[in-house]
Amino acid sequence: MRFIGNFFTGFTSHFRGIGFAFSNPSYLPLCLIPMLLTLILFGVGMYFFTEHVGGIVDWIWKMDPSQSSWYMDVLYFIYKYLIRVIFYVLVLGLMYFLFMVVANILAVPFYEIIVSRMRKRPEYAGVVSKDVEVSILKSIWEEVKKAVVVIIVPLPFLFIPVVGPFISIAISMTLLAWELLDVSL
Repeated sequence: MRFIGNFFTGFTSHFRGIGFAFSNPSYLPLCLIPMLLTLILFGVGMYFFTEHVGGIVDWIWKMDPSQSSWYMDVLYFIYKYLIRVIFYVLVLGLMYFLFMVVANILAVPFYEIIVSRMRKRPEYAGVVSKDVEVSILKSIWEEVKKAVVVIIVPLPFLFIPVVGPFISIAISMTLLAWELLDVSL
């Protein structure tokens, strides 16, 4: 029965964390900056994709409507817009996955600043040992290594016919979930 109590303690820790954040507003910008950087990066990536998706579709199959039959015009119209939808879904999924990984790397310096500031507070003086102090560059390097694992491990599963993409997605989601738990662990 202890696991039920631990579950509720873990669940309510989010609310305590939000309360801590609003009672210490100097930490909020340090938490928001990585999120904003990631959103900007995501927006720039989407902008470049939307600018070039037409060229990618035309590179695969381009047809002159005046040189073809009505049937081919309809088929080309369906292809052109169906393949765009498929590309958008694939790219959004891939970008979400990759930018979650990139967001962790971008956030490390800010999280290290938050931790170093919290260690200086008197109420946390004896909670964390000074031996745990880690340099920002070392923390970034650790995040980069984790990012490489999260990106590389699911790739071979994509080449298994039929079920491979589903296995790859499941592994990616699991690795991302573990990646997001590292701070709390």
